[in-house]
Amino acid sequence: MKKIVKTIVIFSFIVFKTSTLKAQATVDSIKTVIVKVSGIHCEGDMPELKELLINKEGIDDVFFTSLKNGSSNFTIIYHTSVLKETQFKAIIEKIPSCSNAKVFPYKVKNIVIKNN
Repeated sequence: MKKIVKTIVIFSFIVFKTSTLKAQATVDSIKTVIVKVSGIHCEGDMPELKELLINKEGIDDVFFTSLKNGSSNFTIIYHTSVLKETQFKAIIEKIPSCSNAKVFPYKVKNIVIKNN
C-alpha cells in the first residue's frame, strides 16, 4: 500500500511540475509595436492592410498614420504567446496589393517595440 501511495505522490508531482513549466513557457503578455511600411500607393491600401492584420490570430488592434511619401506607420497591439515581433515583417510582406493579388509591394522598413 505504501508503494502505491508513494507512486501516486511521485506521479502527481511530475504531472504538476510539467504543467507548471508549460504554463510558465506560454505566459502571455500584450505588447505594442510600430511598424513602418513602405510601398503603399494609395489611401485605400492602409485600411486593407489593417483588415488583413487584425484578422490574424494574436493581433488585438491595428492603427495607422496617414500616407506620407509612400509609407505609413502601423501600430499593432498583439499577444506575445501567439506572435513575436520578428514575425510582422513576414506577415506584412506576404500581403498582396489591393489592386493586383500577384504583386507584393509592401516592405517593412522599421519595427519599434513600445514599452507598455
